[in-house]
Formats: sequence, C-alpha cells, structure tokens
Amino acid sequence: MKARAKPSQLTRHAKKPETKNMPVRVFLNENCQGTFICPSCGNSVIKRLGDHIHGGSVVRIKCKCKCGHVFPAIIEQRHFFRKPSDFMGGFTYRGGNGPQQKGMIRITDISQSGMQFTLTEAPSFRVGDRLSIEFRLNDKDQTLVQEEGTVLRIQHRQVGLRFDSPERYGKLGQYLFL
Repeated sequence: MKARAKPSQLTRHAKKPETKNMPVRVFLNENCQGTFICPSCGNSVIKRLGDHIHGGSVVRIKCKCKCGHVFPAIIEQRHFFRKPSDFMGGFTYRGGNGPQQKGMIRITDISQSGMQFTLTEAPSFRVGDRLSIEFRLNDKDQTLVQEEGTVLRIQHRQVGLRFDSPERYGKLGQYLFL
C-alpha cells in the first residue's frame, strides 16, 4: 500500500542529506508524528502519520515536496534507533534439561532494546527462548558486552533478540549514540 505525503508549511533545514536516491528515514514521536526532510531542497515538514501505520515496524511511502521533488521515505515505528553493525560474537542457549549450546553470530544491527544477528548454522532454539549474548564492540577499547535476552523472531538464520533491559548507561550506550 503506497501513501502519498504532501509536505506543507515547509521551513528551511540547515543540513541536506548527501544523496537524493536513498529513502529518507522518518522516526515517529509519541504522537505518531514524523519529520520529513526533502533531499533536494532541504525543506522540512512535520506530519501526523497515524493513518499510515498498520502493523510492522517499517512503512514505505512516496513523498512530494512543494519544490516538486518526489522521494521515497521509510517510516520507522521503532522506539529506539537501530545502528547498523558488522562484528562477530557468540551465544549460549540453556534450553530444557539438555546441555547448554553455544554458537557464533554476526551482529548486523543493534539498538538500545535489542539486536539482529545471523547464525553460522540453523538455530536450535525457538521464538520465546532466552539467550546469553557476548561480543566485543568495534570501539577503540574493544569493549566486551554481555547481554541476556529473548528471541523475538527467526527467519532462516537471522534472529531478532530483545534485551532484558533497555537501559544503556555504559560503553554500549555510548557506542549506540556515536
């Protein structure tokens, strides 16, 4: 379903994005409002987007600015920004009465509330199971991060994990906001 947002009451925005072909990412606030910034002229508008939200975490739309430029936008319904990542780590699964299982993972993105990672082989756990995750950040200190979480989604070898606590005051929190 494609919806068209027509920015009105535009104001000048100081910084223009570098590319005109990439979708503009729009994050919703608590009132289901998002700020659209035209990649061509830099004008911006805040729009209420409640009518475009029908489940899922990402909605794609086309926008037309008053300057005439048409551009794609992605409406992010997430509570926390997701940072693209590419580093290795490991998981431990302690399911049932059997022995714990360990494996390697490649972390593809991370946020304050969770992460997405790819397994090197088919998972032995299911949605709802709990995992321990360990990895090193690619910061200058190679900070060790150890988290516990619940599996939210499995698609082939890609796994979505929600951390037990979204509170991030240490090195991981600093990494997310760099």
